[in-house]
This record gives sequence, structure tokens and C-alpha cells, in this order.
Amino acid sequence: MRLKNEAIALIVSTAGIALLFFAQCSFQAKEIRINEMAFEKNGSFISTQGRVSSIKESAAAISFELSDGNRAYAVKFNPSAEERKTIRESLFLKIYGKINSAKKPEIFVEKIMPWQQKTGS
Repeated sequence: MRLKNEAIALIVSTAGIALLFFAQCSFQAKEIRINEMAFEKNGSFISTQGRVSSIKESAAAISFELSDGNRAYAVKFNPSAEERKTIRESLFLKIYGKINSAKKPEIFVEKIMPWQQKTGS
């Protein structure tokens, strides 16, 4: 009986690990340029980077325009004080989020990071 329970536990834990692996692979952000947003499906999880060109803030959200030569609109709902500071103080950001293309493509931001452009040597 004990051996049977151990075998079941091993099978269930192995299946759980496999499920977590496949879930993580399917939720990784696809890195794209802003001009490629129009070709992504609504709800796609992406990452992109660019320069912040305008910001609008409210108590519940912060929306901003990101530019890499093309423009994208992004919204971060319920931003932390640190995220608000990062958006204000950073000229360049890397963002992770889901595409919402109800009217015009925009990004519902989940993660914001300062970004440094690579310089040629």
C-alpha cells in the first residue's frame, strides 16, 4: 500500500512539474518592436522598449506614449509609487504586457523596467 501511494505521489508531482514548465513557456513575452504590434493577436503577451514621450496620470492608472520611431500607447493600472517614479524619471523603458486592440493597439502593462539603449563602439 505504501509503495502504491509513493508511486502515485511521484506521478502527480512529475505531472505538476511538467505542467508548470509548459505554462511558463507559453506565457513568456514575445519581444517585438512597436511597429510590429499591429500584427500581434489581441491578448498576446509581449515586451517592447522605447522612449517615453508623454504621460497622463490619475489615481488609478498611468498612461503613457512609448516611441521607438513608431508610437504605442501603454496603460499601467494601479501603479506602485516606484513604477510612477520609474516612468517619470526614465527616458527609456522596457515594458511587458498584453496587447489590447479594442480601438487602437495599446499595451496593458504588467511590468516596467528602466532600459538603456545599446551604443555602438
